[in-house]
Amino acid sequence: MTYEIPADVSSVTVSGVNTNKNIYLTKTNPTGITLPANLTQSVATASGVTLGNAEQYSTKNNGVNWTDILIGLIGILFGGNVHHFVPPANFSSTVQIPGARMARLAGNPPDRSNSQLPLNVGITKKNLYVDNDANISTFVQKPTTLRAVGTYCNVWVVDDYYSSSSSSNSLNKVDSNICTEFAKKFDSFYKTITGIFGDESDLIYYYYNGNSFSTAAMEKLSETGTFQDNGKKRNKINIVIYDIGNDSTSSSGGGVVGYFYAKDYYPNGTDIRNITGSSYGSGDERILNYSNEGKYFYIDSYYANTETTMTYSTLAHEFQHMINWNQKTMLQNLEPSAAFNEMLSMLCEDIMQSTLNLDNDDSPIARLPMFSRCYMDCGLEYREDSSYYTILSYADNYAFGAWLVRNYGGRSLVSKLSRNAAVDTASIEMASGTSMQELLKLFTFACIDKNVSKSFNNNSEAFTAIDLWNLKNELSKTYNQLASRTNYYKFDGPQLLGYDAKYALRPYGINLLKVGTSNSNSFTLNFGTTTVASDEHVYLVID
Repeated sequence: MTYEIPADVSSVTVSGVNTNKNIYLTKTNPTGITLPANLTQSVATASGVTLGNAEQYSTKNNGVNWTDILIGLIGILFGGNVHHFVPPANFSSTVQIPGARMARLAGNPPDRSNSQLPLNVGITKKNLYVDNDANISTFVQKPTTLRAVGTYCNVWVVDDYYSSSSSSNSLNKVDSNICTEFAKKFDSFYKTITGIFGDESDLIYYYYNGNSFSTAAMEKLSETGTFQDNGKKRNKINIVIYDIGNDSTSSSGGGVVGYFYAKDYYPNGTDIRNITGSSYGSGDERILNYSNEGKYFYIDSYYANTETTMTYSTLAHEFQHMINWNQKTMLQNLEPSAAFNEMLSMLCEDIMQSTLNLDNDDSPIARLPMFSRCYMDCGLEYREDSSYYTILSYADNYAFGAWLVRNYGGRSLVSKLSRNAAVDTASIEMASGTSMQELLKLFTFACIDKNVSKSFNNNSEAFTAIDLWNLKNELSKTYNQLASRTNYYKFDGPQLLGYDAKYALRPYGINLLKVGTSNSNSFTLNFGTTTVASDEHVYLVID
């Protein structure tokens, strides 16, 4: 039984229930602002109920020790400080370059359509811009060599991070076998992903007219080869392997496992400059100077070498970002939030799990123990105020997305999310035909329901059923390494807060409270807050 508790109700009495029934309160915030703790509802006293524990759980804060959080995670997908880089700026087709008067260097724009590189493995070389610091904010040009060629992709390795032998002592270098397997894996899922999410763009922002960029065929600037797809000439995707962030040593890893950066969909500072001859742009726009001019995403060499299986999932994750740039930004001039974009990329990994033959520990399902323990510290948002919040952002957005896709249409829903004419929660409402208020309500019910057939079950094609109350068995490798880290991970259902819990409700966030158990056929709950945020929704659940 479930009931919504209106904000102006100070107590509620329920009759006709059996004894020993579990009583919960779930609280949701279907808005994009944080609702403060003192304006959230909780239970003060009760009759006919054996109350559970008073609130003892404490939220994390910006001063949390990141090393302490992540100890023991090395070797686990999304463990250690492994994460995906979210570029600090989005560039739209109408990007304004502050203070820059743009003109061509000389003559017509470049056209490399008839000068494509010969794609000879181990021979073809190309100088590419790669990042040079942990913040991915500075770039240098490095020589790279083509190490594998697939039907739809090329695999390049910065020369400093290639080893001709798999017995190299450096964990920061990859060999030809890894590169070949990357090309095979990407080819194995290219058609499936594009069939669901849509195509990546074969256009590139090309000519700046002093006000905005126009587009042209990508091969006008890109020279890394093409392929035929249903009779249409398409440009190849380039996967570049090196030490992302320049933060690894020969024996230990860094932080970012991979990223897509839309800067590569623009001409670089060699091909477009202002009339004084200096590189164009200022602030974030200066990044455009370091475009590689084509379809590129980047994979860290340490993780490609030491966590190769995990990085197969990363290939799918980053490819979704490339597609999303086309479907939302280039085609519709929309700018999705990082939270929405990352949710779609994790759903892409989810879809590809069986194709890539990955177990749950090497899929985004491995994020769920963190969601289960810490979900109240983050909503459907992307928090960057600490590394803890950033990693939790992935966990919370995946948990909601995983439930959503398993209950509202599977791949068809994902396709709608990727292609429809909206972003963020508006896209979710449009694709599902359901309001965020209703979705968050049902999501909280699924989280506290121990019957997996009613929660994260696979009622859609090609999605693994998920039982939040049995993650110990769902994620055996993760459990063996993290079971003792109870401050940050939970494997036996989501953290149930005390009956009197009052925590801030983050944007599109939830709280789950265990009130207690009924000890008679009628019970009364007396609520503790007289002034409640009007946007908070409180539900009584009797199970």
